[in-house]
Amino acid sequence: MHDDWAYLWQRDDVAAYRKAISGGGAMPWLLVTVVVLVICLFVGAWLWPWLNRPSGEISVVRTNVDVEMMAERQDLDEVVWGDELVAQHYEATFIDLWDQLRGAADKFDVLERFLFREMVLGRPGQAQILDWGISITQHGPPSETVDHAAWLGYLETFRRDGYQLVQTEWHHWRFEPNTQRGPRSTVDVVLHVVGPDLQHQRTIIRAKLLVQWSRELGPNGLPMADRIEIVDARILRRHGAAGFEDTHTLHADGPPASARPLFYDLDGDGLSEVVVPGWNRVYWNVSDRPVPSEIEWETTVPDDPSRSKSGERSVRSDADLSSWRFREELLIENMNNQPFARGILADFNGDRWVDLLAVGGYGRLVLYQGDQSGGFDQNSSVFAAGVKVSAKPVLAVADIDADGDLDIWLAQYKRPFMGGQMPTPYYDANDGYPGYLLKNNGGGVFTDETNASGLEAKRRRRTYSTSFIDYDDDGDSDLLVVSDFAGADLYENDGTGIFRDITDTILPKRHLFGMAHTFDDFDGDGSVDMYLIGMSSTTANRLDQLGLGRSDMPDIHHKRQEMSYGNRMFLTRGHKLVPPTYADRVARTGWSWGATSFDFDNDGDRDVYIANGHSSGQTAKDYCSTFWRHDIYTGSSRENRHVNNLFRKTLVPLRSGELSWNGFEHNVLFMNLNGLGFENVAFLMGIAGEYDGRSVVSDDLNGDGRVDLVVSERYFENDQRGHRLHVYMNRMETSNHWIGLRLRESGPGYSPLGATVILESSGRRQVAKIVSGDSYSAEHANMVHFGLGDSSKVEKIEIRWPGGKVHRLEYPEIDRYHSVGGSAGGLQAGKQIGGLP
Repeated sequence: MHDDWAYLWQRDDVAAYRKAISGGGAMPWLLVTVVVLVICLFVGAWLWPWLNRPSGEISVVRTNVDVEMMAERQDLDEVVWGDELVAQHYEATFIDLWDQLRGAADKFDVLERFLFREMVLGRPGQAQILDWGISITQHGPPSETVDHAAWLGYLETFRRDGYQLVQTEWHHWRFEPNTQRGPRSTVDVVLHVVGPDLQHQRTIIRAKLLVQWSRELGPNGLPMADRIEIVDARILRRHGAAGFEDTHTLHADGPPASARPLFYDLDGDGLSEVVVPGWNRVYWNVSDRPVPSEIEWETTVPDDPSRSKSGERSVRSDADLSSWRFREELLIENMNNQPFARGILADFNGDRWVDLLAVGGYGRLVLYQGDQSGGFDQNSSVFAAGVKVSAKPVLAVADIDADGDLDIWLAQYKRPFMGGQMPTPYYDANDGYPGYLLKNNGGGVFTDETNASGLEAKRRRRTYSTSFIDYDDDGDSDLLVVSDFAGADLYENDGTGIFRDITDTILPKRHLFGMAHTFDDFDGDGSVDMYLIGMSSTTANRLDQLGLGRSDMPDIHHKRQEMSYGNRMFLTRGHKLVPPTYADRVARTGWSWGATSFDFDNDGDRDVYIANGHSSGQTAKDYCSTFWRHDIYTGSSRENRHVNNLFRKTLVPLRSGELSWNGFEHNVLFMNLNGLGFENVAFLMGIAGEYDGRSVVSDDLNGDGRVDLVVSERYFENDQRGHRLHVYMNRMETSNHWIGLRLRESGPGYSPLGATVILESSGRRQVAKIVSGDSYSAEHANMVHFGLGDSSKVEKIEIRWPGGKVHRLEYPEIDRYHSVGGSAGGLQAGKQIGGLP
């Protein structure tokens, strides 16, 4: 009977709930009332001695504990962390410079007022030319000394020639308190410059500054640099218009809510809609361009009067951007101002129409069935009633047991600090809310099979992203789980939905503050690789270099470098995943969140875009040192009211926006260098946003063959936090060819989720896998896009559907999208009519 009550409560059927517990009469209600009164009497008697104490006595007891905890931190700062506090004293000079530069209209004026005695520069080497006219000039070791007067002359020349400094970053990477000449710092600097022609030249300057500090203070009372040596300077330049343009900003009115966008071609017109469950909005992708031409293929979809009989439709897009827009509508009409916490789009009941699975009010899992128009039934149904979602859920979907319907892995994120708890151990925490493996029994009815699936042991990770993917190409969906305060866990599926933890044998150095991941063939060898996204910390690196840490908790600083390393890329080598030789170059992008891999220039290799920045406040002064000196050592997995009081006090400057935590970091576009490495060219392409980024999705929104980007921004304005979506349209002018596929729902056994697409062109193989749950709090469309470079034909495309069926397209036409569906009676090889031989 208790299970029935829980089920009714999950359905939010208050009348039925009251009827169930009352038995339809008044006597049970009277019994309940008596029981409640008795409980109140017992509780009151137990609390009376405590409540009857003088109020001042209670306050003193609580306050003394809080004061002792704060005093302990001050003692530790003197005994353990002294060198770090000295480092922050000198760091304040560059924090002040960074803050002034952000707020100044004339940034050269700020640089003129930055004092030092001498600067030593390196001579430029031979420029290396990359794609798209990008030049890289590496400067040699410091050899040319200039004084401050000469520095002012350089700045005046830059100003006169029309250069403008747009964005900067300054990170205090190392500190040496006791060199022969006094304290010395290593500061990483990034400068973004436009001009002299504001439209057609962009420059990135990256360097390390070796700063020998003066014994004197500057006019502002802060430490002053004596000698600055510029080392490892690299200058990237590009002439030409920016590759991307910020054309649309999506933002819903009403209470602030997270933007967790889902992309799906709901109406089947070849363009993805944007669904934001947290805003209860759908943004219909509208274009007034003429209907594109179609090429018919042999039928691969069974007869259905409501659908086309063509199993494969080819669409050539000549998009007119001036006629392209979004039309905003409510997603669900009767929401009663209760936004969804999360959502995912897929065909869960096998009727070929996409459904919306969402986490609704009271932590309920609800299913809104889709229809042929791309809309959803306004009345939801509740399934898996015993599953209670307590926090931010993440969802991975695939057919894990080859029975033809979609199953779900639901993991959850538990925030640190809240209630006075801290993930413990912080490098392998398994103390969050439980995850659930929900198997589909058919028709969208699910049961909890977590215990029997082999996923019980680590189900309490604090998870931010998770995906089912056939990583070993054996025909079934394996599972990757990426978690904060732990890293990555990889599970192998035996084909029946039973999983085996293979993390230790497959993933070397899997620890990180995991936020997201993306799968793609990064080295161009025809196998899908893995890129895990996490947090890199300048502060943690500095503490390691200083050799600081508490002796009573050595495991914390022993794992500090590994956890704060940042992103981790792994290349597939047989049945192993190994870091590339350039792993360090793609690791430290800041506090990274969402990521997507795509071919932005259609040259045939896969690029990566990453959103960065945690919390940008009034100043770049960083809370990160407090976290690594104290917070990470404080508390445990269990809530504690005294620790909670402490956190509430110490976090006030951060939550009020006074301080930052990895603030003012810029988004990154890693351009693939023909499978041999990556170079960050985000500013050169116009997409190095200086805001706190979160979700990232790539999609060809206007169908022109150039993949666009959508990035969510977390903002804090007018004492209110919220999210908005930036739409960056791809404006790259290129003659490179491309081809794309949109896989559509086609009934049981033919979900696009879990499918593998393999392309063969000019002796080269490209591969892509369609997954859910990869980018932070977002879902990509069931779309595959391949850049072909100068190759003018594709010999074959093979679609391997979940369950083992294969669909082949021979000599499909390039520079267009092909819409492909499966068949309940088995897949047939597609054959183009009137195409290439």
